[in-house]
Amino acid sequence: MNSNYRVAETLVRLMLGEVVDYESLQQKYDISHRTFQRDLHDIEGALAEVDPNDSYLKKVENRQQYYLVREDLNESLNKVLLISNILLASRALTNAEMKECLTYLQAGLPPNEREQVANYLVMPKSSYLPLTNAQPLLVHLRQLSDCILNHQVLTFDYQGSWIDDPEPHEHEAQPVALFFEKYYFYVAMYNVQTHGYWFNRVDRILKIKKITAGKPMDYGHDFSLIDRRQQSYFFHTGQLITFRFECLNCYPPTALDHFPGSKIVGHNAAGQVIIEARFKFDAALFWIMSQGAKVKVISPPSLITRLQYEMKATLDLY
Repeated sequence: MNSNYRVAETLVRLMLGEVVDYESLQQKYDISHRTFQRDLHDIEGALAEVDPNDSYLKKVENRQQYYLVREDLNESLNKVLLISNILLASRALTNAEMKECLTYLQAGLPPNEREQVANYLVMPKSSYLPLTNAQPLLVHLRQLSDCILNHQVLTFDYQGSWIDDPEPHEHEAQPVALFFEKYYFYVAMYNVQTHGYWFNRVDRILKIKKITAGKPMDYGHDFSLIDRRQQSYFFHTGQLITFRFECLNCYPPTALDHFPGSKIVGHNAAGQVIIEARFKFDAALFWIMSQGAKVKVISPPSLITRLQYEMKATLDLY
């Protein structure tokens, strides 16, 4: 194996964030320590010529080990921390996909900085709560993005949230926008059958059966992602309370997903599930009111009293 290949491989390993050391290279290539130092010198020379201000080799203290350092490291580390914490707050990915994404984000950092980031993320990672029925998303996100870019139509099986119709149904639609909102990834689609725009949760797309040619669409007149984002909010105030409610006609997994850490604690006389959650009072109040007759609060009395007041006051307006 010639020296050019050896130097190239060493540089690639450094660019991938690995540590290179004399012992492993000596065993693989049977080189002297002097040759090892000469290889590093050549790599440093190339870095100085191509990237004179941003990259250099750094030696591990008291060891014949080296790794690549970028001057913009602090900025990179800050971005990795930012994106990692946003991902961990999303709840959208399975544990396996979350681990895969965090590893990918940290791969470009030097080994000691990867360890530092790992230490920063100990608590956020240990407290990560994936969705109740989290499904793998990465493959679907790529497929949907490709379809949007190429103006294609999908035929797919979709699991809805209707209590009286639990079976998945086949749909045919052209995706036009992909976005994230409140724990879920959504895809806005132009439905071929109804000639309208629908919002489908990506994790409920069970299987993409067929992809066919669509047509470029000027959907801006009918659908605006900006408007969609402006209309979304999450109310998060009030005292922290533990409350229970019956799911009379709501989809239990959706209710569980809305309140992290919530759980099914029993069933009522009709067999409908009872959910216990711990959340901020006002956030719980407004969500329950948004569900109308789909849920019934059974504790605590303070929440029931407040609901009665708000509902009567609302009724009095009409």
